[in-house]
Amino acid sequence: MIIDLCGKRGEMKPVHVPPRMGEVHRLIANASKAKALLGWDPSSNLEDGLRAFVDWYRNYGFEEKISIE
Repeated sequence: MIIDLCGKRGEMKPVHVPPRMGEVHRLIANASKAKALLGWDPSSNLEDGLRAFVDWYRNYGFEEKISIE
């Protein structure tokens, strides 16, 4: 989904590596506890939230690659 939102389909492919010891293999998001305790509901779905993040990231100039050498 992130590759699509960045307009990089066909240019980038995810790299899958073996899981590290102790790594959680599956996560499922559920906001029902936040709703029950805080009365909070998410204001956007995952795709809209990721799109907003990608737009923010581009606007602040972090799209260029940073070398760690």
